[in-house]
Amino acid sequence: LDVGEWLGESDESEGKSEREGEGEEEEVEEGEEEGEEEGDEEGDEEGEEALFLRLVDVLREERGREGERRGQGERRRLGGYGAREQGGQGTGRGREASAEGGTSEERGASAGRGAPAEWVVAAVVESVGVTWGKARQVARVCGGMPATRVWEKVNAVGLASAALGGVDMGVSP
Repeated sequence: LDVGEWLGESDESEGKSEREGEGEEEEVEEGEEEGEEEGDEEGDEEGEEALFLRLVDVLREERGREGERRGQGERRRLGGYGAREQGGQGTGRGREASAEGGTSEERGASAGRGAPAEWVVAAVVESVGVTWGKARQVARVCGGMPATRVWEKVNAVGLASAALGGVDMGVSP
C-alpha cells in the first residue's frame, strides 16, 4: 500500500475522489471481498511473526540469565575451594560440554536429551511454519542454552501450544 494513496495524496485528490466516489462503490465492494481473503492470509503471517518475535525476546532474556549464572559459578570457583572442589568442577564441565555437544544419535533425534538448544529451537520454529532463515536467527539467539531450558521457556510462554494449535509441546527432553 502506497503511503500517498493511504493519506489521500493531496488536496487535489479530495475533489477527484468525491466525483469518482459514486462509480467506485461497486469496485469497493469487490475489493473488500478480495481484501478479506488476503487479510486472512496476512493475519496468519503476522501472527507467526509476532510469535517468532516473542520467542526471540524470551530466549534473549534467558540467555542473559544463563550468562549471569555462569559468571557467578566462575567467581565461586575462582574463590578457591581447594583441589577437590576444582576436580569436581572439571568433571561437571565435561558433562556439561557433552550435554551441549550431544552424540551423533542425539543430533539425529534433535529433541533428545542433551541436544543443543539451536536444534530444539529450530525444530520448534520450523514446525510453526516460519522460514528456515528465521529458525536460524532464533538458534543464534539462544546460543549454548541447554535444550531443557529452551523447552521450559517455550512452554512457559505458551508459544508452542498456541502456534501449533494446542498441541502439547511438553516433551520430556
